[in-house]
Amino acid sequence: MAVGPTTRRRQLGADLRRLRELKGLTLEEAGARVGISKATLSRYETKEGTVKWPSVDALCREYGATDEERAALVELAKGAKIQGWWRSLADPIPDSMNLMLTLEDEVVREDHYACMYIPGLLQTRAYAEAVHRASEVQCEEREVQHMVDIRMKRQDLLDRQEPPHIWCVIDEAALRRQVGGREVMRKQLE
Repeated sequence: MAVGPTTRRRQLGADLRRLRELKGLTLEEAGARVGISKATLSRYETKEGTVKWPSVDALCREYGATDEERAALVELAKGAKIQGWWRSLADPIPDSMNLMLTLEDEVVREDHYACMYIPGLLQTRAYAEAVHRASEVQCEEREVQHMVDIRMKRQDLLDRQEPPHIWCVIDEAALRRQVGGREVMRKQLE
């Protein structure tokens, strides 16, 4: 299973909260014992902001976590800083895509029902370009190419060591719709 920053932060936050509650401590009490504020500890538990692994180590010791639990949570904290591939793009991605890319980067299974177009993870470059150009919202060619580059880069997850299981139901209308012309559709269907 892929484990990315969002998965790590969710797991870390849930485990820290569980350990604190097992110890019977409030956020304020637990934070005071290790020298961090109630607000900082709350952010750790709710997956907001950055996490400092020495604080996680101190919290685990205070909560009486086993050495194995402590080591695992410190590793999660260290790995929580790793950013997804899209953070290094020269052009920014639309805010609306950030969560989708984060979750897709960590996905184990992805299900699609497509009634208009072939799902993005299965599109060829020419098909994706035609879809973007056919949008009601007209974009400059540079923006079309940027969005298509992102779509093509997303497909790398299909080539990773443990790729996700992709399940698609594609309506016949999406298969017969002439997006980009006959040659584009022929290559897409191949």
